[in-house]
Amino acid sequence: MKYVEELESGDFFNVDRHKYVMTTDVKGNGQRMAVSIQNGSIRWFAPETVATIQDIYYRDAENNILLVKDTPPLDMEQAIRNVQPKVNPMR
Repeated sequence: MKYVEELESGDFFNVDRHKYVMTTDVKGNGQRMAVSIQNGSIRWFAPETVATIQDIYYRDAENNILLVKDTPPLDMEQAIRNVQPKVNPMR
């Protein structure tokens, strides 16, 4: 667990069972903006907010498991294009 002020842009984290990705936006009072991956809304977090860090992984064309944050942007764009959506037959 870390304080929000310690997070880097692109970090994936949980606060109160909600999942967010940290952005680069910072207010003058130290609040940091994050985007919810559940509904796309934004939220400003106080620097002293405690967050649980998590990592997001994906599989590339060779079936390697890679960390999203460590993937160069151009490779990530190509990886996203190659993702096949999975359909839940129960829905």
